[in-house]
Amino acid sequence: RGFRQQTLNYHPGEASPTAQHTHPSVTMAAPVPPPQAPPGMLRGMVKQVLSGDTLVVQGLDSSRGPPPEKQVTLAYLSAPRLGNRNQPDAPFAWPAREFLRGWLIGKQVNFSVDYANQQGRQFGTVTTDDGTSVSQVVVAEGWARVFAPRPQEGAPAPAD
Repeated sequence: RGFRQQTLNYHPGEASPTAQHTHPSVTMAAPVPPPQAPPGMLRGMVKQVLSGDTLVVQGLDSSRGPPPEKQVTLAYLSAPRLGNRNQPDAPFAWPAREFLRGWLIGKQVNFSVDYANQQGRQFGTVTTDDGTSVSQVVVAEGWARVFAPRPQEGAPAPAD
């Protein structure tokens, strides 16, 4: 009802009836180059969110096979822990993970690894294309807490 069926007569070799034609006086804008990572940072796509403070970032270059992946935990943050077979989820662990997943999965981000612990876990900084710090948003939304860095053995004590 209210719709009219329209028959389109299309013959091979002719212009498609749905093709868009450009006017000769219309100039096309130059293509916008893809965003670049700020100096000292790498660029990738968020492939997976493991918890409220840990992401798996996949490289963008797949010309030589599957791009590399890097697990990055947001530096100096602690989000509620997801459980395992022996331990239940901490309160708000699942919603914290889902907040990050819903926001970042499939999106391109800039990241850097700031430090690693003795077990090899890498901690770093992640920002969105517009420069928004993922850590700041996660803390502001209440999904994680900030903790002070621990002094390393043999390192001088911080000045007050």
